[in-house]
Amino acid sequence: MHAHLTTDFYPHIGGISVKSILKIITWLGVMTLTLGMIGCDNNKEPVQSTPAKKLPIIRVVTDGESPPMSFVDEHGDLQGIDIDIIRAIGEQQGFDVEISRELFDNMFKGLSSGRHHVAIGSLSLTPERANKYNPTETYLHNPAIVLHNQSSKLNELSQIKPLRVATTKGTMYTDIAENLQPAKHYVTNTNFQNYQGLLLDRFDAILGDKYILEYMLARHPHKPLHSFEYQIGDGSSANMVFYVGKNNQELLDKLNQGIRQLKASGKIDDIVQNYLSKAH
Repeated sequence: MHAHLTTDFYPHIGGISVKSILKIITWLGVMTLTLGMIGCDNNKEPVQSTPAKKLPIIRVVTDGESPPMSFVDEHGDLQGIDIDIIRAIGEQQGFDVEISRELFDNMFKGLSSGRHHVAIGSLSLTPERANKYNPTETYLHNPAIVLHNQSSKLNELSQIKPLRVATTKGTMYTDIAENLQPAKHYVTNTNFQNYQGLLLDRFDAILGDKYILEYMLARHPHKPLHSFEYQIGDGSSANMVFYVGKNNQELLDKLNQGIRQLKASGKIDDIVQNYLSKAH
C-alpha cells in the first residue's frame, strides 16, 4: 500500500487551506494601506489660487462728439485721443476706466454731483471751470481756429463779425462769439452739427479746436473750406486738460503723474499721430 503524497504543503483549517487564508490577509492589508493613503490625501489642505486684485473703477464722462478727441466708431465703441490717453493712465496708475457719454453741457453737472470722477473730451483750461473743478496738468496744446467758407482771405477774428457764426453750447467759443456779436450767432449741441451747417451753407463760419475741426475737414472734404488760428488771451485756453471734482486730490495726483509719464515716453505724441494719420 502506497502512502498518499500531496502537493499542498499548507495545512487546512476548517476545510480552508492556510494558503488561502494568507492570501486573504495579504489582500486585506493592501486594501487597508491604500485606503489609508487616500484618507491622508483627503486630509491635505486644498491649494487655493490667489484671486486677482480688483482694481478701483474711475468713472469718466465725455460727450463722444469731438473727433478725434472722443467719438463713437462704426461699432458703437468710444474711441479717440482722450479716450486712449485716459486708458493708458489707468494702466499705469492701477485703476480701471469706465467711460460714459453725456451732452457736453451736462458733463460737468455729473462731475459736481459725484456721478462721474473725471470729465474729458477736448476740454480747455478756463478760469471759470478751474474755480469749480480741479484741472490736471496740460496734456496737449490744441489752438483755437475759425473754419469758414469765404472766398476772401480771413486771418483775424474781427473779420467774421458780418458772418453767420456757429459755436457749441457750453464751450468758451460761445462766449467769444457773444462778445464779438456777429451778424447771426447759432448755438448747437455738437461740433459736427456746426460742421454740417457749414457744408450746407447754413453757417458761414464756425469756431472750435484745431484738431477737431481739421479732423472733420480731412474726413469730409465735400467743398473747399478755409481756416486760420487765433490766440485767446494769453493762449492758455489752448491747453487741453482733464477735470476732476474739487475734493479728489488723490485722483488728481494720479492723473498728473500719468500725464507726465506719458509725455516723457512720447506715448501721447504717438496716440495723436495715430488718429491724425487716419483722417487722411
